[in-house]
Amino acid sequence: MAARTKTADQLAGHRNRVELRIVASGDLEAPPLPDGIETPEARQHWTSIWASEVSLYWEPASDLGGLVRYILTFDAWIKARAIATAIPMVRGSQGQLRPNPIESTVQRLAHELRSFETRYGLTPRDRVGLGIGISAGDDADERTKHELPFVDTADGTASEPHPDPETVSS
Repeated sequence: MAARTKTADQLAGHRNRVELRIVASGDLEAPPLPDGIETPEARQHWTSIWASEVSLYWEPASDLGGLVRYILTFDAWIKARAIATAIPMVRGSQGQLRPNPIESTVQRLAHELRSFETRYGLTPRDRVGLGIGISAGDDADERTKHELPFVDTADGTASEPHPDPETVSS
């Protein structure tokens, strides 16, 4: 008996289909830094997420609370990770070496951060899942053309640069 082939709709299953929306670029001023942020990395990250184009998708009135919790979690993760990196092993109650218990806190905070990133579209994949498209701008083709000028060959040497499709004659 021959196997039935599935259509694209059948392969997609029952997932909700979100239409991709392009968010125009613009400037959204970052809200004041929440109290309790101690690390410079978290301060800089707070400013950078509000300067990103995905911030135009957020509704500051309703999303601000979650984003404040995100940056507080990010700050706690930075501090816990610094401790776990500086002191990876500790002595147990019987004098044995064991991994620093703060590592479990680092892992828990990383999981929480991932949840926030998914909810607010802080990674490219998460933005697609939310139906947010961020345009790369008019010069995206120009930038892409120059990112990988050489192709590695099998023998490890570099080949000639990729030809510019606009200058190649047919």
